[in-house]
Parts: sequence; structure tokens; C-alpha cells
Amino acid sequence: MRLGLVLFGLGRDEEAPASCGTAVSLDSGRAVTYLARALPLARLGRGEEALAACGTAIDLDPALPDANISKAYILAGMGRAAEALAACDRAIEMDGSLQRAHFLRGNILAGTERGDEALAAYGRAIELDVYDGTARMRRADLLAALGRSSEALAAYDVAAELGPMNMEVYLRKAFLLRTL
Repeated sequence: MRLGLVLFGLGRDEEAPASCGTAVSLDSGRAVTYLARALPLARLGRGEEALAACGTAIDLDPALPDANISKAYILAGMGRAAEALAACDRAIEMDGSLQRAHFLRGNILAGTERGDEALAAYGRAIELDVYDGTARMRRADLLAALGRSSEALAAYDVAAELGPMNMEVYLRKAFLLRTL
């Protein structure tokens, strides 16, 4: 399983599922072995197989929020926002302190034009990790999209303070300034 995760991290997607598949055959009783297989499969465009792996992980360990988070990422990537949001919400119900679940919830909601709910989700993600510049940048992007330019500019400034080397924040702020 570790080799599969390393291969996935290195972007060697074609090799990762096979390595993780070997781990599954050796240790089919652990949910994490199926999760390790799910994300590389999804990245290869094999979404249904990835969802099946998440489903098995959930069956093996129904209390594992990471299985629902992975399922939500995969469903969101497949354009199935309502199902993705439901999986994300299940993870949050299991453990409301999972910052990445709130961040993902914000991303999903922003894509469905539920701006106020997305802002609340990003806000919760930021409360849970005040140093997450990406959550702050996404929140700023959404504020800009909602026409709340002054709030967006302030949010970009905070994101830039947290990640002064993140040029994307400066570019997004500059783009917003050009449109004012």
C-alpha cells in the first residue's frame, strides 16, 4: 500500500492502482487499503471503480470520515455535486473538526451557485485552520464573484500575508482591481 501511495504522490498514476490492488489482496479487511486505491483510480478517470473502492472502505469502517471525504472528492470530480455534498456532510457529521471537509464543502457549494452557504463553509474551514491561505483565497474568489469587491480585496490581502510567495493570490487580486 505504501508503494502505491508513493507512486500516486509522484504522479505515476498508471502504476499506483496496481500496487494498491496488491495491498488490497494482501489485506482486504482494512478500509484504508481501499482508500489508497480510490484516488489514483479517480485521477485515471476510472470514477466508478474509485467509488466502489470508497464504498468498500465505508462498509468496512462506517465511522471513518476520510472515506466519505474521498467519496465526495471523487463525486465532485465526476460532476455529481448533490451526491458529493451529501458525502461531505456525512464526514462533517462524523467529525466536525475536519477542516478539509469544510473546505471541500465550500468548493462544492461554490460550484452550485449557493454562495452564502459556500462562504459559511469556507469560514468554518478558516476557523479550523487560520493559516490556510488557499481557503482564504477561495473565499476571496467567491466574494469577488458575488460582487463583494471590497471584502474580496481584504480577503486577498490576508491570503497574501499567509502565503507571500503564492503569486496566484496577487494575480487574482490584480485581476479584480482591473475590473473595478
